[in-house]
Amino acid sequence: MSRLLLICLLCVGCAARGDDDDSAGDDDDSTEAPFDVQGGSWSFSLVEILADQCGLFGTAQAGADLGTTTIAVTEPGVFVMTDSDGQIFDCAVDAAGLADCVAQEFREVIQDALDAELVRIGGRSADLSAEPITFIASNTDDCEGEDCDIIAGEGGYTFPCTVEWSMTAAP
Repeated sequence: MSRLLLICLLCVGCAARGDDDDSAGDDDDSTEAPFDVQGGSWSFSLVEILADQCGLFGTAQAGADLGTTTIAVTEPGVFVMTDSDGQIFDCAVDAAGLADCVAQEFREVIQDALDAELVRIGGRSADLSAEPITFIASNTDDCEGEDCDIIAGEGGYTFPCTVEWSMTAAP
């Protein structure tokens, strides 16, 4: 009889713990719709230069036009951003509108007569639900080729160099 009572108590205890059904109060499986990103041409304006080891901005002031960037939505929550200089970023945006973009490697011949090629990597991030939309941007530039010392000497910097800035964006 005591064994039967022990087995009953164990069964009652297991039942009281609850079952393993994932549908009971488990909100880890909730999926929110991705933030709706507007594709097309976006205008960017400088807000603040945070760091400029590359001399990229020169004497640019807040409000300076940074050109037009194209945004192409490839699927919900994913878009490709192409800057006015041709640099391409692969971006993801969460349901709250927080975007994170990683640059594809960008290469550009600095001067035709010199053996020097700019190699740029970078990133962008923004809260696309904010008003105004402000991106934080960063690039790291490096140089490949025999004449990189000439380019660095003329520019007054050394490779690699980093530039960071904030900019507002409007579709």
